[in-house]
Amino acid sequence: MNEAARCGRDDIISYLITIEMELRGSLLNVDSLFLSAVEGGNDTFTATFLETYDANVEAKDSQMKSGLIIAASNGNLSIMEILCEHHADLESKDAEGRTALITACHCGQLEVVEFLLLRGANLENTDNVSMIKNCFKMLNNSATCL
Repeated sequence: MNEAARCGRDDIISYLITIEMELRGSLLNVDSLFLSAVEGGNDTFTATFLETYDANVEAKDSQMKSGLIIAASNGNLSIMEILCEHHADLESKDAEGRTALITACHCGQLEVVEFLLLRGANLENTDNVSMIKNCFKMLNNSATCL
């Protein structure tokens, strides 16, 4: 099912969700499916897992990356909007201590950097201030921050 979510196979996901509802938690992990939908860029199922199946917006993968960090690395603003509407923690850190803001800078996702800053991402919540400053310069020059 995770692969179906990553590939955007809505038909397969709908069928498997129906089965999962019958088994309710005995075989499938809704949070894992939610993260797969985020990673695959599937807006519909990202929202569905949060709103209908009570996925945890703060769920993390094996590298401790939240959905917001995953979406930031992929530059997926529509999914980031969904996650922010569900009160995703802008300051959540992965296993390496990176926030979504640092991840976006590292990946050259300047629109995401702007999105996060406009929503109140904390510039002080990072050990990599020089990367953030570089991103600000690049935002002003409309170039990448790498």
